[in-house]
Amino acid sequence: MSCPNSNSCPDSTAPPSRQDALPLTIECLTDWSQVERVRDAWDALVVRSVAHTVYQTYAWCRCWFDAFARDAEPLIVGVWRGDALVGLAPLMRSHQAVSGGRAAVAFIGGADADHKDLLYASGDEAALQAMVEWLYADNGQWGTLRLIDIADDSATLVALQETAARRNVYLDVRRLYDAPTLFFADLTSKQWNKKGRKARWRWRRLADQGDLCLVESVPSEDAERYLNRFFELHIAHWGATPTPSMYLEAPHRRYLEALVRGDHGFDALRFSALLLDGEPISLHLGFEYASTFLYYKPTYDMLYSESYPGLVLMSSLMESARDRGLAEFDFGYGEEAYKYPRATHIRVNYAVRVYRRAVRYQMARRTLDAKEALKRAIKKSPKLTEWVIRATWWCRVLW
Repeated sequence: MSCPNSNSCPDSTAPPSRQDALPLTIECLTDWSQVERVRDAWDALVVRSVAHTVYQTYAWCRCWFDAFARDAEPLIVGVWRGDALVGLAPLMRSHQAVSGGRAAVAFIGGADADHKDLLYASGDEAALQAMVEWLYADNGQWGTLRLIDIADDSATLVALQETAARRNVYLDVRRLYDAPTLFFADLTSKQWNKKGRKARWRWRRLADQGDLCLVESVPSEDAERYLNRFFELHIAHWGATPTPSMYLEAPHRRYLEALVRGDHGFDALRFSALLLDGEPISLHLGFEYASTFLYYKPTYDMLYSESYPGLVLMSSLMESARDRGLAEFDFGYGEEAYKYPRATHIRVNYAVRVYRRAVRYQMARRTLDAKEALKRAIKKSPKLTEWVIRATWWCRVLW
């Protein structure tokens, strides 16, 4: 059903014309059957948006939602100017009340999306402001708003903070982590060749052990077999660490299976493999979208760990992306050491949490402060790190 105060929006996928004088109308949709009729307009808007990634496309959001969001419903907020979709917020609403009898609202994608944001046509800040105003309005849609993984250079981050100052809401903004990326244009050919020396040496070292082959795109007929091997390698790899593999849990497997099958028309997946004598020793699932390659889910065979098959595959994918004229190789969020020497730019992801009630806001801030203090303590104590990670994982599994 549609949300209160919604206006009926035209079923149009045409790109926007110069209609600046037309008023903005807002509609929110809470059923995928309703969203389906505007999916083409949604994806067209992603391409025209300031912040656009594969994680904001209709197909990716559907694949993720079907796998994970069993206790939530979509909350897709669209901003229309005439017959043109000029803004969209890809959100979901939990069925479980968390604040004053109201639900929590968050971006679709959870921790599986490296970058999230509100979509609006480039140069149309009025559409962005309309979405922020609608979100902050006391329309009964939420009690807590959690907008996680917004980039530091996003206009959304600024709009959320400036608008909160004149609205009756309580805002908590926190730095999360770095998100390193490589812009190929930032490197000269000489610099690129210098960076690739070690990668070429590692390739030769592996090739000395047998017939080494790069499969940039796993054939569809082999995809299921390779994906099962990916799960096996990932589980074995992380089983030797304090953090067991996420693929021991069914929703995470369902999610990748949907991407590999191409559910909902998803076609941005790049499933790659490094083969030694015909057997995969390293596998990677990533995305190619809008002239960007997104490095996403890697794993490798621990038997060959001394030869760095994961880094060999990653370096080969970087070389391929550059040769094919892509503009960017995005390493995703996370502060792993291998990313920094290869990156030319460091984004920073932020979390914005909005509360309607002061009591809830104060409680949440104390909890978040305590979590940050625990993280700092964990970094100083390896034993505490292992205990906390294992306890957290078992809590997720059992409850």
